[in-house]
Amino acid sequence: MYRTIRCAAAGAVIFAMPAKAAELPKEGKFDVTTCYTVATNDITFSKTHSASTHELIGTSLSNPPGGMFDQQSFRCVG
Repeated sequence: MYRTIRCAAAGAVIFAMPAKAAELPKEGKFDVTTCYTVATNDITFSKTHSASTHELIGTSLSNPPGGMFDQQSFRCVG
């Protein structure tokens, strides 16, 4: 369950970032490589209740350089 939430959060962060001021194509594909790390802290209150915190930090590079999301970094805390 936690893995699904983390992946969804990562996708939301990546695609919610504003694009650079460059002219972007209105259609077609783009190639972006994103690398990130996640640190989590699980807190168990009882057998049925627990909580979790996470911090996701990463960066994106486009191919070719200068494209959408090139050299952008992100940090998500939850």
